[in-house]
Amino acid sequence: MQRSAGRAVRGVVCYDEHSYHVVTLRKDVAQKHDEAYFARLTNRFRRVAPTNADETTFELGELASSLHVFEDALIMHLPCGEHEGILISLEQTVGRQLVGFLGDCRTVLEAGTQGHPAESHF
Repeated sequence: MQRSAGRAVRGVVCYDEHSYHVVTLRKDVAQKHDEAYFARLTNRFRRVAPTNADETTFELGELASSLHVFEDALIMHLPCGEHEGILISLEQTVGRQLVGFLGDCRTVLEAGTQGHPAESHF
């Protein structure tokens, strides 16, 4: 992962049903966040981890990962079972094109078109 994303990797956290483990954390990120921050972060993603029933709802196969775009970072969530997963925090530069596309989509949605926004813009 470090070879692919380099310094853009902000941190990696593994979690299970009851605990979490910070695998790696960039120094500047470690200085900004305490243990309570990582407890809140992992608790939030534990709640959104898919169940086996959720994974097959759309007939697309099992959920491999999800991407959460925040103002200051991207978080990739890789569920590894019903109560376990890996969180990878990355700089937005890693997904610049995707973040740009998502920004364009949000601009369209915020423009307040009549009817369904996708009908006139996509």
